Amino acid sequence: MRRICIEPPELEKRMGMMVYVTASPPVRARLRERLEDFVVEEIPHPSLSLGGEGRYAIYVLEKRGVDTFKALRMAARLLGVSWRVIGYAGMKDKNAVTRQYISVPAGLLKEIPEMVSAGKISLVLAGFSERRVGRGFLHGNRFRVVLRHAPGESGRLVNALEELGRLGVIPGFYGHQRFGTRRPNTHIVGKLLARRDWWGAVAEIAGNPYPAEAPESLEARRLFDEGKLEEALAKYPRSLRYERALVKRLVQGDGPLEALRSLPRSLLELYLSAYQSYLFNLILSRRIVETDYDLKRPVEGERVAALRPGYCPHNIPVPGVGLENLLSRRTRLGEIAWRVLEEEGVRIEDFRIPELRLRGRAHLRPVCCFLEEYSFSVGAGESVVEFKLAPGMYASVALREVVKGDPLEANY
Repeated sequence: MRRICIEPPELEKRMGMMVYVTASPPVRARLRERLEDFVVEEIPHPSLSLGGEGRYAIYVLEKRGVDTFKALRMAARLLGVSWRVIGYAGMKDKNAVTRQYISVPAGLLKEIPEMVSAGKISLVLAGFSERRVGRGFLHGNRFRVVLRHAPGESGRLVNALEELGRLGVIPGFYGHQRFGTRRPNTHIVGKLLARRDWWGAVAEIAGNPYPAEAPESLEARRLFDEGKLEEALAKYPRSLRYERALVKRLVQGDGPLEALRSLPRSLLELYLSAYQSYLFNLILSRRIVETDYDLKRPVEGERVAALRPGYCPHNIPVPGVGLENLLSRRTRLGEIAWRVLEEEGVRIEDFRIPELRLRGRAHLRPVCCFLEEYSFSVGAGESVVEFKLAPGMYASVALREVVKGDPLEANY
């Protein structure tokens, strides 16, 4: 029986990624020392037809060092529309150079610029379409990643990259960005919401400082934990707008549930789905061990779907409302999944939270995805890796198989 002796760092275990599927030794390397070291480019679905006319103007949005929501708001200001009318296919890394497609109803634009830019974003008109950019729009994402390392690591890096190429697939784990690396607690908040621990959720969002955070954030969170709410409110940096919103409601006399209701529903949904993602990672980790680290070997209870481009055919449910309809308890995978839920102390009905108008539904996610158009070049201190992944899959999951180090040190 093949055994993987390299153990993931504690931070990854807290995200549910308990195993590696490759056996190469760790490599000391860092990502993202410059924005240009991590480039992501969306690949639109082949069925997309762009022409000179259509209900929607389709732009390529390039952003550098800003998150997707901020970039969409900046784009909306440039185009003179509400950000809510902009269609987009998915979230993109903040600490990177990313290019993604967005759609804007052409009838809302007073003028349709060919190209416009401001600060950290630029927009280039790609054409017009009758179709709005959204779910199902993407065919995949293409990545170009620079790894920076000492010259003595080159040999190890070649071995690791060659092994990953021979494997040709990566686990379908939800990656580091899903949970956060400097403050990896989105799933913890989600679990507290599922348990109806309203005060615990508020405290995890607004307090509980993590060591890797900025000093001003640490101080504000410490004041919150000490019960000095007004002082904490004055200390939170403007970037922590959700923390400020919560604490402001508490200072005004609202209870924790009322304070949580002041947050955007999309953010609350993100917390709950992050917890579902964590549970999926735990289940997938145990499933990988069950098959002796063979991603392609089926397990009783998996759903075999028609092969979609980029994905392996075997699917595991992400726990949530309706899990019973997707997975029998009497299968081997069912035993794994319900044991994880039992150990976590949650029930399927906990994912229905009417108090916050939330409902986390069970859905299927592939066990693995193919590493396509894979290539690399290794230099004395700077190496480049390029590959394509199916929509919803994470580059950091591929790169962790190469580096096998602490996510903060590797700078995923």
